[in-house]
This record gives sequence, C-alpha cells and structure tokens, in this order.
Amino acid sequence: MREKILKTLLKNPPKGDLWEWEKEDCYKISCVFVFWKRISLIKSILNCLLWQKFNKKNFEVILIED
Repeated sequence: MREKILKTLLKNPPKGDLWEWEKEDCYKISCVFVFWKRISLIKSILNCLLWQKFNKKNFEVILIED
C-alpha cells in the first residue's frame, strides 16, 4: 500500500509556489553601519550615500546603535 501511494505521488508531484528567478544585470547592496554616540559621523555617511549615482532602489541602509 505504501509503495502504491509513493509511486502515485511521484507521478504527480505538487506544483508548489516556487517561481524562477530572473537574471538581473545590477547589484543590490546592503550597507550596515554599527555606531555608538557618533551621530554626526552617521549624518555625514548618510549624506554621502544620498549623493551616490547608484539607484536608490538597489540598496538598503541598516543602522545599528551599539
């Protein structure tokens, strides 16, 4: 009985919800900054990131105050 069930399942596997990834021609970047009592430095860094020509949709900034 078990063998019949397994053979049936293997003949008709579930389709699932996995989609195929499309190849992208751009990079996605995560910028992680760990700081402590250096707000002025973080302001400067964020200002520099703001002026980058890199598309803003392709990077994220993570700030960690430690």
